[in-house]
Amino acid sequence: MKENDVKEKIIGLRKLGFFEHFNTLDDKRLFDTLHKVRIAQHIKIFERYYDPGMELENSEIFSLDTTRTIFGDFEDDVCNGNKRYISLLTAFSNASGGRFLPKDIQEVWTSEKGPVRVTFLINKERIDFYPEYHDDWLSEKVIEIVNQQMVKNGNEKFYVFMNNDGLGLGQYFLFVRLRDSQKDSIQSNLGWKFAY
Repeated sequence: MKENDVKEKIIGLRKLGFFEHFNTLDDKRLFDTLHKVRIAQHIKIFERYYDPGMELENSEIFSLDTTRTIFGDFEDDVCNGNKRYISLLTAFSNASGGRFLPKDIQEVWTSEKGPVRVTFLINKERIDFYPEYHDDWLSEKVIEIVNQQMVKNGNEKFYVFMNNDGLGLGQYFLFVRLRDSQKDSIQSNLGWKFAY
């Protein structure tokens, strides 16, 4: 997508409440700052200066707001000892805007193929659930549990971004924290689709 189209979409998302952590910047400085962040991320990856530009796909535009999004791979090397559910619940917590703050997260495997028991403490309540074992793939049960807790603490929850075609990102995922009104506005104005 051309840079001017990306700018327009960033400004549109900003009007819906995205990029709040940059609320002191005007639109041009926001765009320039996000570009600098991308450069810094790529310098880290390549260990030399690299400018990836700002001609972005829809999912990359969303991913620029790291306070609302989680990008990952459903095939996440889930196995005994890798603690992938702990990592994922921590990522949801970091992107929850304070609405999902689990403590004492534990992931216990009975055997190499499960069952897997995940527990955490939230608002003085112990939550236990058993994600289904699918080789090294994450169970979608996690998003159900997270969203059950999110709606107890406000009017936002996580939706998986399905792009314009409704097919999503293949085995990858992009979860976005949204109010229903934000989701509806994005779907009607940009044609971007969501699930959950």
